[in-house]
Amino acid sequence: MRQLPILHVCRDSHGAVWLGADGQGIARIDAAGIVRYTMKQGLVNDFIRAFCEDREGGVWIGTDSGLSRFHQGAFQNFNTDNGLAYGSIRALLLDRGGDLWVATDGGLSRFRAGRFVADPSLERLRGQKVWSLLEDAEGKLWI
Repeated sequence: MRQLPILHVCRDSHGAVWLGADGQGIARIDAAGIVRYTMKQGLVNDFIRAFCEDREGGVWIGTDSGLSRFHQGAFQNFNTDNGLAYGSIRALLLDRGGDLWVATDGGLSRFRAGRFVADPSLERLRGQKVWSLLEDAEGKLWI
């Protein structure tokens, strides 16, 4: 494997390591070896910014132009046409209730039950860069 400019690393619940590269997609490493994923395999964009695993074992990938979910060998992609606040993603968080929070360069999005949902409390962040997310022990979201 040629050198990759690694920006993000994630270990999933099965022990695979996901390496997110700057402009070169993903390298997934497990006991079977290394598999590369790029836009040619269905990834929404090759500039990887964040990873997060959901309760079904799907791996969410935040990129410079949208969100991809890898599950059972296939990608499902999301962008502003699907309700994402902005294409460039900075952070992902799966909360204790199972909602995925997506921090972008243009606000914060909430993904619940297969779709982005409107949340009036997020309107104040519209157009703002959201750099990181944390859910504390009480279930409060820190932005």
